[in-house]
Amino acid sequence: MTDHPEPPDTLADDGRRLWLAVLDHFELEPAELEVLRHAAELTDRAAEAARVLADVGLVAVDRYGSPKVHPLAAEERNNRATAARLLASLGIAPAKVATSRARPGPSARAKARAERFA
Repeated sequence: MTDHPEPPDTLADDGRRLWLAVLDHFELEPAELEVLRHAAELTDRAAEAARVLADVGLVAVDRYGSPKVHPLAAEERNNRATAARLLASLGIAPAKVATSRARPGPSARAKARAERFA
């Protein structure tokens, strides 16, 4: 494990895991750390929405008694998508920081980043 900045205190477990996983594989500049912080915060919000949805279910009943998709489902999806876009803007694909053993090779942008710091 390399020496890297500690996760911000504002991050919960999911965001902290993302922060540490990214910084275990990439060296980021201060402005890029700020982008990572935002992605980690969005990851926390998405995880919180997912936990609530696991308890209450995906279907909510509106004031007329009609079943509707719970509004948190869209919130979770949007937060995950935005976090993924932020990571992509750094040249980091979600598969790069996944805990899966099978990892694809680095993208051209990731290779360029590695060459910059070599």
